Amino acid sequence: MRHFLLSFVLLLAGSAFSQEDCPDQHTFTVVIEPDAWPYEMSWELANGSGDILLAQDVANADDTLFVLCIDTADWEPCMVFTMNDTYGDGLVGDAFYQVWLDGEQLVQGSGNYGYGQSHAIDCPPGWTCNEAIGLELGDDPLTVEASGNVEWWTFTPAENGMYALSSCGSGCDTRLWIYDYCNMNNFDDTNEGSIYYDDNQGSCEDNEESAQLYVLLEAGVTYWVRFANLAGDCGGFDWTLAYGGPAEGCTDEVACNYNPAAEVDNGSCI
Repeated sequence: MRHFLLSFVLLLAGSAFSQEDCPDQHTFTVVIEPDAWPYEMSWELANGSGDILLAQDVANADDTLFVLCIDTADWEPCMVFTMNDTYGDGLVGDAFYQVWLDGEQLVQGSGNYGYGQSHAIDCPPGWTCNEAIGLELGDDPLTVEASGNVEWWTFTPAENGMYALSSCGSGCDTRLWIYDYCNMNNFDDTNEGSIYYDDNQGSCEDNEESAQLYVLLEAGVTYWVRFANLAGDCGGFDWTLAYGGPAEGCTDEVACNYNPAAEVDNGSCI
């Protein structure tokens, strides 16, 4: 990732964080109430494109207040703040962290957030899994518009069964991920952390680079769906979500290929 060269000043801990600290700039403040292991912590601030503006390690228990100046031109409408933890247990007890901009609190985090926790700041719906757009599927297939950098949706099936997700016909080079949890720190552009994934294996007849999946989903479980054109050469595309019917397979419990998820026996029992 490209690192910005910013004119910033790290002020003395304990100083008041206000606009007066950074005349003609934004005053960006990170306040940390650490647990017993502050040296496990680090944080970074990036724009919506993933370019890192600021990154700091938390060296010790006294390293709890960061006040920095950011040029107003470098603060974009969509920013992402990430707190990391090298041990993977987040913060213990009453420990917490806060993020402020010009005296206004933007972010607060605490508890066990694993190896990291990301917060989107003023990003549009669908930008990350935290701002995923909810989908509701009726009797007919649902057409979903993916425009710009909107990549994330959530879907909670009303019934067990097979579901088809497809960008076939869009003419775009797309990828498709399905997750059963949301933690942006665990996700990248590979199949890392996903339960289903397709990149050029979906065999769309019009374009092999489009993505599609036909997968078993469980009723009442929330899934996070990411559909993206990573090259950014489409500007936007449509994809569809449809119910394909109950899961088929061997329903005989004594068979060696018994499928406990199957609701319709397809005669394949051995």
